[in-house]
Amino acid sequence: MSGPWLNLILALAGGFLPALIWLAFWLRQDAAHPEPKKLIITCFCLGAAAVPAALVLQTVFAKLLIGTGDLQAVVSSAPMLALAVIVLWALVEEGLKLAAAYAGGLFSKESDEPIDATVYLVAAALGFASLENVLYVAGPLLSGDLPGALLTGPLRFVGATTLHAAAAACLGAFAGFARFRRPGARLGMWVLGFLSAVALHVTFNAAIIRASDASPVAYAAAWVAALLAIVALEQVKAMRVEAVRRRTETTRD
Repeated sequence: MSGPWLNLILALAGGFLPALIWLAFWLRQDAAHPEPKKLIITCFCLGAAAVPAALVLQTVFAKLLIGTGDLQAVVSSAPMLALAVIVLWALVEEGLKLAAAYAGGLFSKESDEPIDATVYLVAAALGFASLENVLYVAGPLLSGDLPGALLTGPLRFVGATTLHAAAAACLGAFAGFARFRRPGARLGMWVLGFLSAVALHVTFNAAIIRASDASPVAYAAAWVAALLAIVALEQVKAMRVEAVRRRTETTRD
């Protein structure tokens, strides 16, 4: 097999494998009460389907604010405008991923555990990341740079794919904590979670743009955020166990 078909297979493999590895990890966090596979697949596919919309909106915002989609070309001459574009891009991506998770089952009756929001959000985010990865891997392949294409997949796993998973997990952790708050305070937790995801995304993208796609700061930020999200989710699980224990004791009394 050679030519276009081989390039297509390599692009798909390089795009989807990093996302599927992360998805398998996050699904294990909910292994005790797994969500329906149909809903997870739906969130994943809707997340991927959001990529074209994100690209269109991001292009429009960049053209309106700086007249070009090349942020590196203006980051030195117009840093505040470049930052504004980065923030808008992050808002677009995080908003679309949240919308994909919402449409896929985020607030369905099956989403009945504090950690479930994380599962749906991460599934949508990794669907988004997978198609994004495919586009990035396809670029070197189309230009005949096979080594570059083979390197792009692992780099995306370390960087952007981890970012998408971490941002979604951060929002999911806040959503999990919201389950233990009064109804009036829950929206505030969701807003804080969303803003945290956007802030992480902005930090990553700003570092990447300044370092021309190879930023240890960006990669470190993504992995630290992922680790913090894991710790937070463990706390959410512990709070759930404690809530069940108290409810059981109250029922017995």
